[in-house]
Amino acid sequence: MKKFFEKNIRVILAILTVFVTASLYGNYDQSQQIKDQKSQIEELKEDLEKKDSESKDLEKDYQDAVSKKNEYLSDYNDLQDDYEELEDKYDKLKNPVKEEKTVKKSSSSATSSVSSEEAKVSDDSSDSNTVSNSYSVHITRTGSKYHAAGCQYLRSSDIVVTKSEAVQRGLTPCSRCNP
Repeated sequence: MKKFFEKNIRVILAILTVFVTASLYGNYDQSQQIKDQKSQIEELKEDLEKKDSESKDLEKDYQDAVSKKNEYLSDYNDLQDDYEELEDKYDKLKNPVKEEKTVKKSSSSATSSVSSEEAKVSDDSSDSNTVSNSYSVHITRTGSKYHAAGCQYLRSSDIVVTKSEAVQRGLTPCSRCNP
């Protein structure tokens, strides 16, 4: 066997050199793969941090948009109340002209006995006004109208008061729900 090793020593050394070289190259290749994977992990971490930051920014933008929407909705309701008030004022300005014409026609045929009946009616109407003003109506925090329960304009706030209190505050009835 000694002869076998002496004759083939070069072959054995060559084979051992190939194995050692392959083993070292395999370890080098694995260490290079580990370095590449670590680099990829770092890049993914950075991307994740960017995405997280973008997500937080988008969430803040969403909250701002919701807040703006609520402000616009409140402004819209206030403008709707103002519009109703102007519409009521327009109707009141338009209707007295018709009432005035009717009053002039009826006043020409009136007699003195009518004025005594009017005094009675005014006494009765003041009693009925007190009774009719004692029921509950609904108002908003910022509006200029009073409403019946369930009116669509009571979305932003709903405060229950008596009709007489609403009238004392200078509020007028809503033209939609006619409380």
